[in-house]
Amino acid sequence: MVDAKRAVEILKTLGMRDASTVGKQHARFPMVERHLLLTGLWRAVLADDATWSSKHSEPVAKVLAAGVDPSDLTAIVRQAQVDLLFEVCQLLDRSDHGIEDLQSQIPENVEWRVCEYDGERETVGRPMQDLHASFFHYDPTGREGQPTPGGKPAAKTTAKSKRAIRRR
Repeated sequence: MVDAKRAVEILKTLGMRDASTVGKQHARFPMVERHLLLTGLWRAVLADDATWSSKHSEPVAKVLAAGVDPSDLTAIVRQAQVDLLFEVCQLLDRSDHGIEDLQSQIPENVEWRVCEYDGERETVGRPMQDLHASFFHYDPTGREGQPTPGGKPAAKTTAKSKRAIRRR
């Protein structure tokens, strides 16, 4: 587990855009672990320039044969992935999210937390709370989870346009 100064150094090395501002946040959240987890989730999301062929799967072949534009297929799949990962972050943050009905059937308090972990010392540290609140900030396209306008690669998004298109 690293201190705030080292966390800033590590995050700068990893290319985090606003790494120098995380020192104060690191006291509350394990920022290096948070950065790695959220970056890893976004790396699982289909890229805007994904290519499709009938060799992918039977459903993909059928969709392409029906005349669906491959960029539209990419946009649909990508948005479904983004929405799913956001829901996963909410479930990691709040152990009853989406399963309130199941939790209400259990008299015991059954919960989980995602925490920092030191593998060398085998110690559990601070929880990584509010992952969902940061999820869209980590979108490598800069669109904060929004689809590409018109199916074309987006121009650089400004802070003003991000506020205008934010949906959550």
